[in-house]
Amino acid sequence: MTLPQALLHLPSLDGPLQQSLSDKLRAAGVSLKWQQVSLEQAFDQSTDVLLLTESDVDHRLASLCHRHPVLLLLQDWSLERCPQYLQQGVEACLPITDTDQLANYLLAKAHRHQQLPHDDLSDLQLLQTVIDAVPVPIFYKDEHSIYRGCNRAWGELVGPPREQLLGKSVYDIQPKALADVYFQADKSLLESGGTQRYETQVKFTDGKLHDIEFHKAVFYHPDGRVGGQVGAMLDITERKQLAKQLAESANTDALTGAYNLRSFNRLVHKEISRHQRSGQALSLLILDVDHFKVVNDNHGHPAGNQVLVSLVKTIKAELRDQDWLFRVGGEEFYVLLPDTDMTKSLNLAERLRQQVKTNPVDIGESCLHITASIGAAQLQSNEPTDDWVHRADLALYKAKSQGRDRVMAAD
Repeated sequence: MTLPQALLHLPSLDGPLQQSLSDKLRAAGVSLKWQQVSLEQAFDQSTDVLLLTESDVDHRLASLCHRHPVLLLLQDWSLERCPQYLQQGVEACLPITDTDQLANYLLAKAHRHQQLPHDDLSDLQLLQTVIDAVPVPIFYKDEHSIYRGCNRAWGELVGPPREQLLGKSVYDIQPKALADVYFQADKSLLESGGTQRYETQVKFTDGKLHDIEFHKAVFYHPDGRVGGQVGAMLDITERKQLAKQLAESANTDALTGAYNLRSFNRLVHKEISRHQRSGQALSLLILDVDHFKVVNDNHGHPAGNQVLVSLVKTIKAELRDQDWLFRVGGEEFYVLLPDTDMTKSLNLAERLRQQVKTNPVDIGESCLHITASIGAAQLQSNEPTDDWVHRADLALYKAKSQGRDRVMAAD
C-alpha cells in the first residue's frame, strides 16, 4: 500500500527520523515516496502530506495550508501550543520525537486513500475531462479566494495553466487594478452566497484586455460551510465591439463619418438644456454645398461622394472638441456650437467658407473647386428648437439667393 502522491518534507526534517518512519510504516505494509523540497518549492508541488517542523514555519504557513495537508512536528510539543497552528489550517500537530504517533497518523492516511472508492476517483477524473472540453475558461477557488483548479481553456486563454495556478490568488496573475475588482466581487459573492454575474476586463495570454462576462456560484461543504466558488468566463469582446459599431452606424453618416440627423435631434436638446443651466450662448450653422447637383451630373456620384468626404475633413479641422458636425441631407450640414455667440459663429462660418473655397477636391483626373453657403443663428431665450433651426435655414436661403459662396446671419 502506498500513498498516491509523494510525501514531501523539508531539509530541517533529519535523516534518522525519516528512516525510522519508513521502517515502521514498511513493517505495517505502507511504502512512502519521499521528496525533499524547499519551502518555496512546496508552493509549486502537489502532495498528500507536507511535513514541516517548527523552524520551517513563517508568515506563509496559512498559504501552505491552503495548498497542502500540513502536518507540523514540534520539538517541544504541548497541548497549549497547538491551537495557534491549527487556526492557520495545520491538519495536525505532533511531537517530532514520537515516531510511533507520527507513523500511526501516516498509516491512517494511507488507509483512507486506499479505501477511497474507485468510482469517486473516476468521477473526479471525469469532471476534469468534462470541464477541459468546455471552450470557455472555467476556474474554482476555495473560501479564501485561492485558486484550486481550472480547465484547459483557462490555461490557454487566461493563464497560467493548472499546475502553475494552484495556490495563487488573483493578485498573482493579473494587474492590481483588475485584481482589486475581482477580489471585491469574490468577497461580495462569498458573503451573500448564491450566484453572481458581472462584466469587467481580463488580461489574456495574448497581452490584450478582453471584455469578460463572469458567471459565478458559491459551493458548500457537506456540513453547510462555504467551500468556495466556481466561475466561467465568457469573452464578450466581439459582442461589445459589434454593439459599438451598431451604435455608431445608427448615429453617424456612413459616407462621411459625421453625425446624422437622428443624432442632431437627440443631442440638440442636451445642448439646449446645458445652455439654459449655464446661460452660455449656443449657435447653429447650416452649410450647403453650392451647385452640388452640377458636380454629380458632370462628374458622377463617386466624385460627389469625394466632395462630401473632403468637405467634412475641412470642416472638422476648424472645429473645437466640443463642437458637433451633422450631415442632415445630401449636401447639407449642421454645425452645433456650444458657448458661441453670433459674432464667434460668424467668424467661424467665414473661415469655413474660405477653407472650402481654397481647398479643391482631387477626384482623380482633375480637381474640383467648390464653394459653400452658410446661414448662422444664435439661440434666443426660450426659443423653440424648430424656430431656431428655421431662422438659420432662412439665413442660408438668403445667402443662396444673394449669389452663394457667402455667410449670412439670421434676422
